[in-house]
Amino acid sequence: GFDEHSDALDEHVGKLAQCSDPREALQIATQVVKETHWLVRESKSLASETRASAQDIEKFKKELERARHEGTVDSLTGLHNRKTFDDVLKRLIENDAPFGLILMDIDHFKSINDQHGHLIGDRVLRQLAKVLSSRTRATDTVTRYGGEEFAIILPNTGLADTQFVAEKLRTGIGSSNMRRTDNGARIGTVTAS
Repeated sequence: GFDEHSDALDEHVGKLAQCSDPREALQIATQVVKETHWLVRESKSLASETRASAQDIEKFKKELERARHEGTVDSLTGLHNRKTFDDVLKRLIENDAPFGLILMDIDHFKSINDQHGHLIGDRVLRQLAKVLSSRTRATDTVTRYGGEEFAIILPNTGLADTQFVAEKLRTGIGSSNMRRTDNGARIGTVTAS
């Protein structure tokens, strides 16, 4: 392997340094060149393998990060999922940190699905997720808690401020009059409690 060729090269170089016969020096020099070529070729091969390994590791890291992201995000709405909600809530309770909690449910969501179909129901959920995300702070944890249920954790927020945010969200949702994009049919005002 690599060590054998490196040792052989060292031995040949040592012999060459002590050699006084030109013919013998030429033979030894030929051996030095052969060993050097072999080591260069192997070094290039190892460098190529190292680059490939580094690329594989980077690809694996990205896949792992994507899997971690998918494990914490609701695929339909892009909001945090129930697992994230549970983790954040547990951490706040363990640290005895103050927080506000808003639990929200879309009113009569079953009738939206029944009347317009699940694809429209999904659009309503995505639209509601946008409203909630845009009207909360970056430090708040907005989650899709269940089917049409949402939960928002507001760290370092007292009861009065939590009630204010909840009311702001409720009226913000109730002010959007939704229509179907495919046929223009009115879905109506979607409200939440």
